[in-house]
Amino acid sequence: MSFVLTTTELTKRYGKLTAVDKLNLQIPKGSVYGILGPNGSGKTTTLGMILGATIPSSGSFSWFDSGDAAHHRTRIGSLLEKPNFLPNLNAVKNLKIIAEVKGCGYSNIDDSLRITGLFDRRNHKFGTYSFGMKQRLAIAGVLLADPEVLVLDEPTNGLDPKGIVEVRDIIKNVASTGKTVILASHLLDEVEKVCTHVAILKKGEMLSENVLDEANKESEIILIEAQNQELLGKLMAEYELNSVRFNGVYWQADVPETFDTAALTTWLVEQNCPPTMIRKVKPKLEEAFMKVIGEGI
Repeated sequence: MSFVLTTTELTKRYGKLTAVDKLNLQIPKGSVYGILGPNGSGKTTTLGMILGATIPSSGSFSWFDSGDAAHHRTRIGSLLEKPNFLPNLNAVKNLKIIAEVKGCGYSNIDDSLRITGLFDRRNHKFGTYSFGMKQRLAIAGVLLADPEVLVLDEPTNGLDPKGIVEVRDIIKNVASTGKTVILASHLLDEVEKVCTHVAILKKGEMLSENVLDEANKESEIILIEAQNQELLGKLMAEYELNSVRFNGVYWQADVPETFDTAALTTWLVEQNCPPTMIRKVKPKLEEAFMKVIGEGI
């Protein structure tokens, strides 16, 4: 497996405060890697170090298996702060300024605006944009130099539900082209929906690392109870449900998010085993998160 970033015992101290403590990461090429944790967990400090904006107290990191040389940053696009553009200029003119700073030319401006859904509003002034549109323009600026890796700090923070969905879709679309996305967030739901990998941080320490494949992200667990539990178990196996098991109270199985509980209920009634309870629940990155964090976010 090829890794775009490796950190080794990466540490940052501010006096007696340890913001990041001996962090070891291996971020696979082509992944959407989430760094998840409550505020103050060291997420932004970690991103600052790997981007060269913050000097580590100890430890090291390596981009593309060849150290932390400055020239690697031309292969990385980052968004660490809220969008900051000239309000009286339109999107194209603002992006031209960014392109001049990056030295990457104007050739990707239209594509970046299309990817972020702003092409039709490209001639509108930045000051007329909603906060979600401003965030999307910031991501368009990140994409201008066609980076191999995108580093995003809280990309959906402060957005309304529509804006969150828009930014989430952009991240998925970018990742589908083979680029690597590294994002920090305190929003478990957003990480679960877009990331392939997640590292959970608390007070600067990595407590857990998980792989989130598409099946896990889109699956649910169905819980069923009936008066005749023995017959119910046999029928569930006959219905070809995945991973049928008994938890001591309910029968349960793994099902896709689109699973039709009404159809199963009708079939069980036809088999003379009507369920007394049937419901779907989400599986459990949330449980793992709350267990390792030990407190709310």
